[in-house]
Amino acid sequence: MSLLSKSELNASEIAQVKHLIERHRSEGESFKAMGDWRSAMRSYLSLIPYLDKLYGMDSLECANGFIGLGECSICIGEIEGAEEAFNQVLKVRESKEFGGLGLGSKEEAAQAREYLARLKEKQGQLVRARALRARGEKDKSMRCSNMKCTKSLLRREALNACSGCRCAFYCSTECQFDWSRHKAPCKENGAAAKTLMAA
Repeated sequence: MSLLSKSELNASEIAQVKHLIERHRSEGESFKAMGDWRSAMRSYLSLIPYLDKLYGMDSLECANGFIGLGECSICIGEIEGAEEAFNQVLKVRESKEFGGLGLGSKEEAAQAREYLARLKEKQGQLVRARALRARGEKDKSMRCSNMKCTKSLLRREALNACSGCRCAFYCSTECQFDWSRHKAPCKENGAAAKTLMAA
């Protein structure tokens, strides 16, 4: 089936595209669960054009596809691909104040900022990671830097900054066990980040 815009599709074709979307999404999730990141990535790369045609590239539906693609990209070490994917997610979900489209909830915007901030940490850009996370400070929509944390939106006062770099924020002692992930970028670039922020 050639990809036409949604306005050019009849009801049967729309149903077929929805079926393909669900198939590729389901395959991607299954491959992720098995740890087969390359196959999952192929599924998300197949999924996104269908989401684009049905909902538009700047839709929440497409942003969700880009999250899957970004996660897979990180797991196989394709940092540039992950950055492109998470930038698209942030464009859709971030508030208009920060140049986004403001679609979705504050929680979704905070989650998108955290995805990109974690990527910036991997790239050694801790100050940029902090700036992304701090965007939620004004409207009390920050996230704990431990992605396994079940708390949603938090005020800055409810979070403790990492003492090594001041760029990651945690809501509890339990969430600070994220240290195993955060340790390498913090040790490599934390002191420089603290110095830059103090200047």
